[in-house]
Amino acid sequence: MIYDLVLLAHVAAGLIGYGSIAFSGYFASALAKEDRARSLDAGSAKALARAVHFFEQGPGLAPRVIYLVPVLGGVLLWLGGGLSEASEPWVITGGLAWLASVGVAHGLLWPAEEALAGMLAGGSWNNVDIKRVACRVELGSTVTMAFYSVGLVAMIAQPGR
Repeated sequence: MIYDLVLLAHVAAGLIGYGSIAFSGYFASALAKEDRARSLDAGSAKALARAVHFFEQGPGLAPRVIYLVPVLGGVLLWLGGGLSEASEPWVITGGLAWLASVGVAHGLLWPAEEALAGMLAGGSWNNVDIKRVACRVELGSTVTMAFYSVGLVAMIAQPGR
């Protein structure tokens, strides 16, 4: 029963944290493609407004939930029979993928999100700068999600087990 609850929390932390990172890339893509100098149709204007609203608030707590993923994973290993599985290839692969994803989030994604939030909150609508920073957010999100995908596959398939 406790194992199942911790497993649910582990999965939820991954979905919430990495899901919000995926949304960041999605909304950054909308900003990177739009040209504020031209008139927008209703659908494009609505998508742009949602993207602006998403980033104006600045980086939130949801992406930081990814810090719980390895903590809860360690608890799962401990509850599942001790930490003897910590040297299994699937655990090492998942841990390294998580570490790489956090590195990209810290080094590229979150600083770019903060820069974009500052530009949008200050009303700085320089198309070139917005697009450049939005592309960095999009890249950071994509690479972070790629590392997450590697870790997720390793955790589900558990090669070597």
